[in-house]
Amino acid sequence: MSSKTHAQMVHSRRRAAQRLGVGVPSSRLKQLAQMIRSGDAVFIEKKTNRIKIWEVDGIRVAYDKTRGTIASVLPSPHFEKGASQ
Repeated sequence: MSSKTHAQMVHSRRRAAQRLGVGVPSSRLKQLAQMIRSGDAVFIEKKTNRIKIWEVDGIRVAYDKTRGTIASVLPSPHFEKGASQ
């Protein structure tokens, strides 16, 4: 794993904890990335040539297509920290 890939993983885990209020293991982030690659996610918008915003399993993420990893977990309109389900 390159240092950039590792940094994205650490960043994503921190953002998930901050924005969703739950810890997300690296294995779950890898699973979400695989779901994007296999077409089991909803495309939201293109940010750059490398980064695209996707929604997968109700979680909005920034996906890095060059590295094939989740670059960040974003605030989601469907799930907010502290919101009752």
